[in-house]
Amino acid sequence: MKIQIKKFIVSCSGWEVEVKANSAGSAVSVGLSKAFKIFGEKLLLSTTIMVKEMSNLKTYFFCSLKVLNEIGLSHIAQGIEIISKSNKLKEFSV
Repeated sequence: MKIQIKKFIVSCSGWEVEVKANSAGSAVSVGLSKAFKIFGEKLLLSTTIMVKEMSNLKTYFFCSLKVLNEIGLSHIAQGIEIISKSNKLKEFSV
């Protein structure tokens, strides 16, 4: 059985990258890794990463913390989790 490779757009917090993958789940990991390479320290993240499959325009949403852990960046995930659980978020909300 031949694995079908599809095009996806992975986006979050004002950035987007195009990737090729066999599923939305693998596209989000590839896309976030690619975004880190492109944007480096300037990469912005929210709690959710969006993946759009270009062939049928289906949209999927993934938890940023889970994806960070899956690609080996658990130290960043832990930092975001600490901030999100903090009462300080109320000070920054609009």
